[in-house]
This record gives sequence, structure tokens and C-alpha cells, in this order.
Amino acid sequence: MKYVISHALPNKQDASVKAHTDIDRFLATDGYKVLTFETRSGNNKLSRQFNRLRSINRLEKIVKPEDTVLVQYPIYSSEFDTDRFYSKVVVQAAHKIAVVHDLPFLRDSFPPVENDLKKELVRLNLFDSVIVHNEVMKQKLIGLGLKACVITLGLFDYYTPTINEQTNIPAISGKVFFAGNLIKSKFVTNLKGMRSVQYHLWGNITNKNSLDSSIKYHGTVPSDELPKYLVDGWGLVWDGDAIDSVTGLGGKYLRFIDPHKTSLYISAGIPVIVWKSAGVAKFIEDNNLGLTIDSLTEIPNRIEKLSLQQYTAVLKSVQKMQQRLVSGAMIKAAVHTAENNWKE
Repeated sequence: MKYVISHALPNKQDASVKAHTDIDRFLATDGYKVLTFETRSGNNKLSRQFNRLRSINRLEKIVKPEDTVLVQYPIYSSEFDTDRFYSKVVVQAAHKIAVVHDLPFLRDSFPPVENDLKKELVRLNLFDSVIVHNEVMKQKLIGLGLKACVITLGLFDYYTPTINEQTNIPAISGKVFFAGNLIKSKFVTNLKGMRSVQYHLWGNITNKNSLDSSIKYHGTVPSDELPKYLVDGWGLVWDGDAIDSVTGLGGKYLRFIDPHKTSLYISAGIPVIVWKSAGVAKFIEDNNLGLTIDSLTEIPNRIEKLSLQQYTAVLKSVQKMQQRLVSGAMIKAAVHTAENNWKE
């Protein structure tokens, strides 16, 4: 049997678990059975601890030595339960795949805390194959001592019940969309519409009056429904406090990751505008999926200089990638690569 083990609760629909539940959904159509490690269920600390131990015991009985397990990494649980999960459930499987969503040792401190780095490498080296976001993350992990076969994903897939389709190529749009945690993304308070560019925001914010009057704020929308609102514009991938550069710890982490909002935008059928030093930037450039920039102040000039022919080519590339993301093609291809490695 082939199992994908997720810690996302199946009935939770917010953006924090969207990438996990989408992988569950897509691999369930590709021969994998979805199992849940219940890391968060329970009304208090004691009940959550009990449910985690019960869940580990249940999974230990299900997974057999001849099975394949795919784990959505990291498992957000206590250190004790996380180690118990790996030692009791994961290591007994014949074939082990990790899909990396986050790397806490890089996300939470830079440079990484040595003990955190060693602990995560030990866990990742339990796997035969580790699927990572991009080539930058791959080389970073190999350089730090990852011994497993490392496979790059390219972009996360993104399920949406509504697929936006471009039948006619519109005039070049100046609308720029940003969706995410606006409280964390402090740069939004420094945004101002300029010339042909108008910004549209979705997400939680402490005080919408902190936004410039030129900014259009649309509130919050469930992650599965958001793509239908993102029509005829550009999707922005940015982080930190400033508009002239991506700064702080979030900026350092952005150099290694594929932010999930990149997939949100492309699944909606719109091109992206990405920080040039982001880990996902090369994939965007190589596949002609949008613009890469050093500063948000570049956006008006970059859009205005595009010819309609160039814009049309970008939209066609986005449409092709959109079809891949909404069908789960990226994770299926990466998992098939891992499976084929065992057969060679």
C-alpha cells in the first residue's frame, strides 16, 4: 500500500493547510491512501497529547514493512511525539518520501541554530527521497548534509473548483493583486497606486485605515474561492516591511522557498511579479510566467514597457502552467520520480 500522512485536519479549509490538503486530494487520485496524524485535535493540552499518542499507535498498526509512506514535512507536534512518530511509523516502511512545506531551522532564525539544523537533518535523512521547492533549496540542503535523493517540485499545485479561462487576450492590465497575511506583510502600508498601477489586497489586517487611499482592500475570502476574484491582473509575491527591497527574516527565507501564493495566482490564470532574489524567481523566468523585480517601484515601468505580444506570450505560458497546477501534475510528477528511483 501507498500512504500519504498529513497532519492537516481534513475539515480545515484555511490557507495555512491548503497546500497539505491539496496534496492529499491529488495523491488520493494517484494510488495513495490518505492517513492523518492528529497533531492538533483536542480541546486542551492533555486531550491533544492523548490524541497524538493514540494516532501514532493507530498509524503504527496500519503501516507495514512493505508499504510506501509519504510524509508532509514538517510534522507540527511536540518534540517527543514527533520523534515517536518517525521511530514508530515512518522508519518501518519500505519506501519513504518527504514533501517539504517548511524548513523551520531556516524560517525561524538566520543563520540557523545549530541544534535545530542537526535535528531536522537527522529527520530528513530518514527518507529515501525528499521533495523540495526549488533548486536553491535543494543545493542548500545538500550543502548542509542531506543524503537522501532530492527532487525539486517547481511549484505547489493548487486545487480550485473554479478555473478562470482567458478566451480573448485583454489589454495589458495594471492591476496588481496581493493576497495573504497583511498583518505580517507590513510593506502593504507603504504601497501607493502609481500611474497605470492599482493595488488590490485580500487578507487579514489590523487596521485597513493604515492603507493608502489608492489601495483597494477586499477583505478575506476562503482560499479555495479566492482564485475566481483574481482576474485580469498580476499576482505579487513579496515580503517584509519595505517596498524597495525584501527585508528581514522573511526576506532571507524567501530566497529558498516557493511561496504558496505563487501557485494561487497562477492557478487563477494570472501572471506573477516576484522578487528577483526569491527561490522561485528562476522558475518564473525560465517558464515565462511573469516579471522578476528588485523593487516594487519598478512595477509601473516594467508593465508599461511590455508589448502586447510579450504580454500575450506570458498569458499563454500561465494558462499552460495553470492546467498543471489545478490537476496536481507537479506533485504527481515529483512522486513518480521518487518511485522510479527505487525501481532502477
